[in-house]
Amino acid sequence: IIERTSSWNHSRSERQGIDLVKDEVEVALDQEVACIREYQERLKEILDTASSQIDTNNRKQVQLQEDLENKDSALDIDTFCRGIGNTSKDIQLQVGAEKLEANGSEPESWRKHSMKNREESQSSRATSSQVRNDIENLLNTTCSQLMAQWNLTNQSFKQRIDETREAHDQLTTKLNMVNKEIRDQDNHINKIKAAIRAKSGPLKVSQTRLEKRSHRPAVENCNDSPHLTLVEEVGSIQNSVEQLNKMLNEAAEARADLLNNKIVLERDIQIKSATLKIDQQKCLSIRSTFPYQTKCDIASKNPVYYYVYYNIV
Repeated sequence: IIERTSSWNHSRSERQGIDLVKDEVEVALDQEVACIREYQERLKEILDTASSQIDTNNRKQVQLQEDLENKDSALDIDTFCRGIGNTSKDIQLQVGAEKLEANGSEPESWRKHSMKNREESQSSRATSSQVRNDIENLLNTTCSQLMAQWNLTNQSFKQRIDETREAHDQLTTKLNMVNKEIRDQDNHINKIKAAIRAKSGPLKVSQTRLEKRSHRPAVENCNDSPHLTLVEEVGSIQNSVEQLNKMLNEAAEARADLLNNKIVLERDIQIKSATLKIDQQKCLSIRSTFPYQTKCDIASKNPVYYYVYYNIV
C-alpha cells in the first residue's frame, strides 16, 4: 500500500502551474503514509513479541519433554521394580547397592519441580493466547484505521476533483465569452477600417478640388467661399479619419488584451485538464478497492494467505 501511496504522490507532483500546491489531498496522502508506517512499526513490535514468545514456548516444550522423558524412564524403572519378586529371573545380588544415594531430589523438591514445569507451561500457553489475541486485535485495528484513512483520502480526492472540474468549466465558459468578444472586436475593427476607407474618396475629391483651384490665374485665385468650404471640408474629413484611427488603435489594443486573456485561459484550462487526468485517472480510479492481507489458514504446515479487497464507495 505504501508503494502505491508514494506513486500517487509522485503522479501528483506532475501537476503544473498554480495547481502544483500542497492541497488537502496531498495532506491526506501524507497522513496515509504516516498511518501505514505507524502500524508497520506496531506490527514489527508485535512480531518481535510473537517471535520471543515462540522461543519461550520452545524452551518450555523442551523442558516438558525432558521432564516427561525422565518421568517415563522413572515410571518404567519403578514398574519393573514393583513387578519383580524372589522367584524372578532378572534379580541378582548388587553388592553395595544399599550405599547408592538417591540425591537427585527430595519428594517435596520433586513435587515442586513438576509443579513448576506445569505452571510455567500453563503461563506460557496463556501468554501465547494473549499474544494471539493482541495480534488479531492489532490486525483488525490496522485494517480499520488504514481503511478509514484510505476513505478520508478518497473523499479529499473526490472533493478536489469536483473543485477542479468546476474551475475547469468556469474557465471554459470564460474562454467562450472571450472568443465571442474577440469575434465582436474583429467585426468592430473591420467596421472602423471600412469607415476609414469610406473617407478616402471624399478626401481625395476635396483635396483635388483645392489643388486644381490653386491654379487659378492672378486675382482669380481668390480666397472665396468655395475655397473656405473646401478647406473646412478637408479638415473635417481628416479629423474624422484621425478619430477613426484612434478608435482603430484602441480596438486593436483591446483585441490584443483579449488574445492575452485567451492564452492565459487556455493555459489554465490545460493545467486543470492535466490535474483532472492525474487525480481522476491515475489516482482515484486505482483507489476503488482497498487490499488487505487479513486471513490465514493455519491448519496446514504451509499457511495460505488470502487477500481481501474492500470496495470503497
